[in-house]
Amino acid sequence: MSKKYKKTFLKQVLVRVDFQNSLSNYEKGLLPAVKKKLEKYFPIFIEHKNKHTNVRIENMQQYISTIEQKLWTYYSKDKKKHTRIEPADFYIQYDKYNTFKQLKNDFFLVFNSLVKNYGELNIIRIGLRYIDEIDMKDEDDVFDWKKYLNPKMFSSLSIPLKKDIKFISRAFSNLEFNFETHNLVLKYGMFNPDYPSPIKKKVFILDSDAYKVDNIQSEDVEEVLIQLHDKISDIFENRLIKDGLREIMDG
Repeated sequence: MSKKYKKTFLKQVLVRVDFQNSLSNYEKGLLPAVKKKLEKYFPIFIEHKNKHTNVRIENMQQYISTIEQKLWTYYSKDKKKHTRIEPADFYIQYDKYNTFKQLKNDFFLVFNSLVKNYGELNIIRIGLRYIDEIDMKDEDDVFDWKKYLNPKMFSSLSIPLKKDIKFISRAFSNLEFNFETHNLVLKYGMFNPDYPSPIKKKVFILDSDAYKVDNIQSEDVEEVLIQLHDKISDIFENRLIKDGLREIMDG
């Protein structure tokens, strides 16, 4: 995250902001100035239609209504990153991540354009998420991670009898933190892409999702992003990984 490795196991990185209210006249399309700014850096544009079904009950009668909503997604030339603007939020997703500095540049390109053209956004949530998929499929011992990761993360693998370990189909955990200024959800373990079949591939997931829920002023957004990034980085470097993994990532 903060340290620049030659190789990473990052599968996906996501940054997202939620607003209290929808963007003005969203259903008519984004304002031309916003579209122009986005198209300069995210030139591939795709319009989606999303359907929402609402169910309400009145006088013992059930009423179902469907609302169709337009969503706009802008992709980079190589389609390795994209941003989507929704009525009350926007996010940027990276399938190929470079640096936190680049993420901030992309984020504020979109964010500043929205603020400039729509006014104060009344931010109620900011989230930053890093998903690592540590793939060691070439190694024979599927359940041996002690060289690469904090052994406390896979302590549950010691519960079964040795003869039953080969029948494990998933070993995945969830740890949630409520810090004074923000929250973090850490999901980790062997999720197993072949579930519910027994685990055959040596793949370990580290999913770090940090967020802040509050009334956040525009001038405080960068500070919040840095805070979330630094917390994820600190836990990743000091509590999750070991030198064996660092050696691989350092190339």
